[in-house]
Amino acid sequence: MAFDIILYVSLFLFGYMTCFLFYFGKGVNIYMHLTKSSLLLSLFIVVRALEHYSYAKQARLIAMKKNGCNDQTISAIQNKFDEEIKFFKDSYAKDLCDAQDATPYYRHFENWDTAMNFLDSNAGQLKDFIKKHKNNKGR
Repeated sequence: MAFDIILYVSLFLFGYMTCFLFYFGKGVNIYMHLTKSSLLLSLFIVVRALEHYSYAKQARLIAMKKNGCNDQTISAIQNKFDEEIKFFKDSYAKDLCDAQDATPYYRHFENWDTAMNFLDSNAGQLKDFIKKHKNNKGR
């Protein structure tokens, strides 16, 4: 009788611990995948925004040249645009690195250059994600 109770309790504990372990492992895997995907999408959106900002900069400089602004003014405006882009890149990379502090062993990048390397090395995954969700637009 006592042997049966011990067997049932140990079987229950084994099943409970196994279920907990697999649930925890699956949860961690989902968390890591979501973290990586969100970093990729965030970087992609920022890079696209910087690309459009660069187009706006060029359009502004062309308009200034057409309007006859002197070279010193054009150079000052160009430097201001470049400083804003550099500040935005640095501050954004720092904010994303700070967001990764919850999982320092799973950190993907440290600064803007390594973030661009991370984005480049995962471009296929990003393209697949965008293609998949672009096709599901109406659903």
